[in-house]
Amino acid sequence: MSNSILNHIEFETDLCQEYFVSGFTVILPTLATDLHIPAASATWPASAFSLTVASFLLIFGRLADMYGGFPVYVAGMAWLTVWSLIAGFSTNDIMLNFCRALQGLGPAAYLPSSVMILGSIYRPGPRKNLVFSIYGACAPLGLFAGIFFGGMTAEYMSWGWYFWIGTIFSAITALTSYLTIPSDIQEKLSAPFKVKMDWLGATFSVVGLILFTFAIIDSSHAPEQWKTPYIYVLFIVGSLLLLATAYIEARVASQPLLPASLFKVPSMPALVVALFLTYGSLGSFLL
Repeated sequence: MSNSILNHIEFETDLCQEYFVSGFTVILPTLATDLHIPAASATWPASAFSLTVASFLLIFGRLADMYGGFPVYVAGMAWLTVWSLIAGFSTNDIMLNFCRALQGLGPAAYLPSSVMILGSIYRPGPRKNLVFSIYGACAPLGLFAGIFFGGMTAEYMSWGWYFWIGTIFSAITALTSYLTIPSDIQEKLSAPFKVKMDWLGATFSVVGLILFTFAIIDSSHAPEQWKTPYIYVLFIVGSLLLLATAYIEARVASQPLLPASLFKVPSMPALVVALFLTYGSLGSFLL
């Protein structure tokens, strides 16, 4: 059972995530031409996916704690399958942006739950270290798979096939995961300590992240850039909501999504900063 779980979760989870990030930058010029997407709006089909993933990761991580990693993982894969299929039929930039944003909810669900499932199956030790190393190594494989199929579909096929090939990957993963991963729903529901959702913190964090990031991304294409009223207003509102989120998580929420105690672990703040800078530079190089 463990080998089956390892094969499905490790390889296909990161493959699907990176596939829809890396390959999309390859087909974007072709797609922008076919759908007549203005240059000022061309960043959004790529950004909407990652923004949704980042905004909802903590929420789906908490849902996995509440109801189990199995249902959240399978539901995330099934959701990604549906919206990847629909995205291939996009007829304009609005439909494409909508599908890309909803696509992002799938990885936001299955990424934290996949780590949760692997962490609960393997005990600490060399084998667990190896498992998570393989899990991380599958990310570049998915990245190159996305680039390969993105290039192939842009050159020899319709760009819609980029999404439909990804649909096949995620559909296979959803089906095999449903059949092979042991359900932990009853275990979570019967646990003596009931985990609750921090709805206030979740709402403020999601809205704050979306407004804050939207202002930064759209500022370069706005009529007057940062002097455009809606840009700096959304930036200020988003910043205030994120500050309010920090206050809620530290002072108000009984079960915060991001407890302050997490950062009391030695070297944890430095690790978070290092990860932020690492993925920031990676994103720049990929772009």
